[in-house]
Amino acid sequence: MKIKVVGRRWFEVKKREALSALFAENRIVSIQSSFGWDRRPPFPPGLLPHPNVRCYRFDDYTSLEEGCENREALPILFERWHAEAIIQFVADDSLPLIVQCTEGISRSAAVGQAFDWQFNCRMNQNPADHQFFLESNPQLHPNPLVLKVMMGVLGDRLPSVVSKKGSE
Repeated sequence: MKIKVVGRRWFEVKKREALSALFAENRIVSIQSSFGWDRRPPFPPGLLPHPNVRCYRFDDYTSLEEGCENREALPILFERWHAEAIIQFVADDSLPLIVQCTEGISRSAAVGQAFDWQFNCRMNQNPADHQFFLESNPQLHPNPLVLKVMMGVLGDRLPSVVSKKGSE
């Protein structure tokens, strides 16, 4: 599976027609913060909802203590239900995946890295797409909490995926 991790600016500079084509040809996971200027998706009005795009809201923290240092309200931490929803949405490697957050470095990096591991290293042994992931995303510094939860949920799902592939 081809996987690209990008910041919101990557989408904001694209014209509406280009975004429509991207939406049609890719699965897009868009991650927003629970507060601040980046709490809305980087897409122009009228493009959402779209069947190939899902938006999720959680903050770039690894603990409530870390998140509360600079805020009055509690942050939204990444939880298992976020991972399950994202995994359910992506489901297979039939379309390339674009994962976006504010800068395309931490939260989206963790989601992208987990799917690269799942689809390109673990299940399908796809070295070309794994190499594409590494070369296309040199900026990655995955959020440890997001990566841990994603990998845990993907690991829990492996037996059902393997049994489905084995029965074909």
